[in-house]
Amino acid sequence: MTRILIGFAMAVVLALTSGAQAKALELTFQKLVSEEARIIVKMPGEAKEEKQENGGLKFVVIPSTSTKYWVQYTDLDLEESDLSGQDKQTLLKRFQDSFREGTSVSKEKELSLGDNKIPGREFTMELIPNCFVRVQVFLEGKRLFFLCVMSVADEDYLNGNDADTFFDSFEITAK
Repeated sequence: MTRILIGFAMAVVLALTSGAQAKALELTFQKLVSEEARIIVKMPGEAKEEKQENGGLKFVVIPSTSTKYWVQYTDLDLEESDLSGQDKQTLLKRFQDSFREGTSVSKEKELSLGDNKIPGREFTMELIPNCFVRVQVFLEGKRLFFLCVMSVADEDYLNGNDADTFFDSFEITAK
């Protein structure tokens, strides 16, 4: 969890030091299909793939100095049997609460994804003053998927058409 927050903070520092404000960009979305990650998602440009220390993958696009999109997964260090019988929304809420510790959350809601109704949550938070992020997390088996859009100085960007295109396009493919 700490690594995720450190990654957010690093991205925020880079964006803030550029001195740029969010600008209206015309983004061209490209379909990303990853068999290893088991995802399909439209990204606003060509995604850079990064291997994670925990064995997961992260795909990142930075379309401007004030916005960042990424999707990643991590496999929880648990047996699937450890998760059986537990309410997935309760687990996701606990994750959300630990993730946002020390930040203010302006919106949060439960989600379900696809025909299989994969449980998820969405929340928006201000990481540091004037740095906003909209996050969706989904739990399938012991795999936790994250989708994030970050914007500097423009919280409204998180609910705009570009961010919605990204979030609405996300699919988890079969094992």
